[in-house]
Amino acid sequence: MNYELLTVSFVGGLLSLDSTVFGQFMISRPIVTGPVIGWLCGDIKTGLFIGAMIELLWVGVVPVGVGVPPDSTIVCIVATVLAANNTPDVAALAIIFSVPLGIIFKRLDIAHRKWNRVFLPVIENGIKSGRYYILTFVTWLGVFLSFIKSFLFIFICILILSYILPFVILSPAVVKGLQVFMFALPLLGLASFLASFTK
Repeated sequence: MNYELLTVSFVGGLLSLDSTVFGQFMISRPIVTGPVIGWLCGDIKTGLFIGAMIELLWVGVVPVGVGVPPDSTIVCIVATVLAANNTPDVAALAIIFSVPLGIIFKRLDIAHRKWNRVFLPVIENGIKSGRYYILTFVTWLGVFLSFIKSFLFIFICILILSYILPFVILSPAVVKGLQVFMFALPLLGLASFLASFTK
């Protein structure tokens, strides 16, 4: 489990970079991330389902300019790992528990971007002294730190939630509620998708 968790966190950290830090090839979208993580966990079907559901919920959310939306990639990764090779009830619970993580990671990302200002004097001094390689070094350092942030966040969240979920799922009332949620989730995703056309 620990090896698999490290692997998923590592790949998740790389996929997370695609959101705004490096590439933006759209591989960080849940519809891609879900199956990739599901494949790593040996359950592509669950990964595709969760990726599709989260993609529908986030379809109208785009990181434009200085706006930092809740991170759908992190939500998809954590939810897929928690739900892989489990029952639909666990999949529903994984999505419910993972959605708030997107908001938490958003705040962490904003704090990290503000912290990056500490590198400005280093860059300015490097340019003034003709050491332009400093700019390249700081840029790649920023990419590396973003990866570490995502890697640790994914690792810690999965580690904690994987111990909490089994206790929550024991309640019959919770299971019944989750069954209703699983029925309503595709409808909620479709409503979010249709609402994006009115914006």
